[in-house]
Amino acid sequence: MFSCRASVCLIFLSITTVFCQYHQTSQVTCGTNEQYSPCTQICPPTCDSPNPQCRVDCTRPSCNCLPGYVFSSTRQCIPANSCYQQVQPSPRCRFHTECRTGSYCVNGFCSAATGVYTRTIVTSSSSSSSGYRSGYQRQIQGGCTLDVHCEHRKICINGACVYADHSDRFN
Repeated sequence: MFSCRASVCLIFLSITTVFCQYHQTSQVTCGTNEQYSPCTQICPPTCDSPNPQCRVDCTRPSCNCLPGYVFSSTRQCIPANSCYQQVQPSPRCRFHTECRTGSYCVNGFCSAATGVYTRTIVTSSSSSSSGYRSGYQRQIQGGCTLDVHCEHRKICINGACVYADHSDRFN
């Protein structure tokens, strides 16, 4: 009987030890926009994957980003809405149709539209060689795609011809 009670005590001590490790209370110092968590996210939210579907490891504590924040590529917690402001290479293009929805071809690169610019071309009745019916107008989304589409001393920015000196004077 004595040996049986000894193994019961031994099992009880093992469970107690595991329980104490599981609820570790030692303070972990967290960084800016982070909070202490008794569990570790195996794949925490990042700019590239803001809503990951992963398991949580509760055998060790860690610091996780505050709600509304995600890890940047440098492991800093940043507001999730600032991820899109990071510069990422855009695909090359020649026409707006080569870019994904919401982007326009600007100076040979697809870029997100910051506003909708339109330019109206009015064809004169004397020039029917343009292929457009005289007296009609057509709207061009974006206005320009390359600097060569703009007048002298103007450049194409976000689909609009603007003066190269960056003043607010528009076409």
